[in-house]
Amino acid sequence: MAVTTDIIVGFPGETEDEFNDTLDIVKRVQFDGSFPYIFSPRPGTKAAEMEDLVTQNEKLARIYKLIELQDQITKERLAYWVNREIEILIDGTSALDARYLKGRTPQNICLLYTSPSP
Repeated sequence: MAVTTDIIVGFPGETEDEFNDTLDIVKRVQFDGSFPYIFSPRPGTKAAEMEDLVTQNEKLARIYKLIELQDQITKERLAYWVNREIEILIDGTSALDARYLKGRTPQNICLLYTSPSP
């Protein structure tokens, strides 16, 4: 099983402490991956009417910090799979190099594969 999440940073009024709480949760849960986004207002929503107290520079700094943390966690979690034999579902060839097949593990990890030479 793999666990991923979506995270929005820079919601109107988000404090530095609240953002640090988000980082703490990410550290404790150890998500396999995350999909971070910078808050952007959507017309017709209550959030679009809220005063945006988080500057664009703060939002960028926060998302970069979150991405850096998640990249480290993902790297550590992927290390578990090194030199292990696992089943993959082949779903085509690599768009970059047709000599490689691409597929996914049951945990949705995307892999490139080339069959051993005869």
